[in-house]
Amino acid sequence: MRIMKALAILSLTACLVWLVPGPSAAADVDAADAPTFAIGDTPPPLVPMAWIKGDPVEAFERDHVYVVAFFATWCGASRQSMPLLSDVARRYQGKLTVIGINVRQSERGEASVAAVTQFVQGRGRDMDYTVAMDDPVRKPMFTSWMRTAGMYAIPTAFIIGRDGRLAYVGIPIDPEASLGFERAVEQAVAGASDLAAARQLQRELGEQMKLYLADKELMKPLDEAMERKDYRAVLVEADRLVAQDPEREGRVFGDRFTAMLHLDEAEALAFARKAHAAAESREMSLGMASTVGSVIAYRPGLSRGAYETAATYLEAAVAGQGDDFNAMFDLLALARVQQQLGRGKQAIEAQQRAMSIARGRKDVSAEMMADMEKTLAGYKAAGGDRSP
Repeated sequence: MRIMKALAILSLTACLVWLVPGPSAAADVDAADAPTFAIGDTPPPLVPMAWIKGDPVEAFERDHVYVVAFFATWCGASRQSMPLLSDVARRYQGKLTVIGINVRQSERGEASVAAVTQFVQGRGRDMDYTVAMDDPVRKPMFTSWMRTAGMYAIPTAFIIGRDGRLAYVGIPIDPEASLGFERAVEQAVAGASDLAAARQLQRELGEQMKLYLADKELMKPLDEAMERKDYRAVLVEADRLVAQDPEREGRVFGDRFTAMLHLDEAEALAFARKAHAAAESREMSLGMASTVGSVIAYRPGLSRGAYETAATYLEAAVAGQGDDFNAMFDLLALARVQQQLGRGKQAIEAQQRAMSIARGRKDVSAEMMADMEKTLAGYKAAGGDRSP
């Protein structure tokens, strides 16, 4: 279960799911064992293909702190981190420079300077710092920084301290991190970085990346079946994975339920009820409720009974989480379900509660808030309750 929890945390806080290890997966796993760019080391040079925004940074000056943050435009977690990075850049202006480095762009987006420039220009104050782009073919920055540090997920932030050495590497929006990003920034600016804690975090993340790469290779046939919408093949692959290791049942639960919902709604709902009733812990129960409810919420054309079921599960998930960040996503899904059920008042209430959680958070972008405002306006325009 420790492995599954580590992968679940990474999936929530970083863009991992589109990594394709390919033939070099074994070498990547080995690289994660012993990083050659470690805490206390002098960083590699900054050699981006192009500087997109701000003045180029040719070298790391002494008595100045740098945050080098790797991102992709298609990565939701990367976008989520941008308001936080912008806040840090403004808060420590004159003492710290934030540099965003675009990497892995070709995996999901157009890997051109023009496309990245357009994205950056559209972010406004949500991306209020220097930005550059790695060469998407040769990948010198991704290789010399990320790979040598044992990192693969994005967003990943490196902090170069006032002494010109690596003081921190981690996922800046990871709430479970043993050393938080903002705390590490504060320490670096003060010239008092906790290098022992930073080394421990790098070890922990290296292990999680190693687990991810091994897991991704195992999950590849299932992921490919889901990509081509061969839902019967998804179930076959899920059965194969669980037969090899029963602990993987939780890992494939969401994929299994999604595939079953496409094939037979009644069977899928019965499976969800049985699995939820058998959950071994409160954490697992809440996770299943969130997964089932959210999958149904964003799937059109189901029966009213399915959406009623989703509402019940999502209400349980929200009640168990309080007003934390994960509850925000369940509330957004719940609002969508209530609207589909014709319960306009409840939809508006859930949407407004989600927005109250999001409002003022550094990891919620203006773009995301605008989307929520637009959805809320749509619920209001649709009028009141229409439920039978």
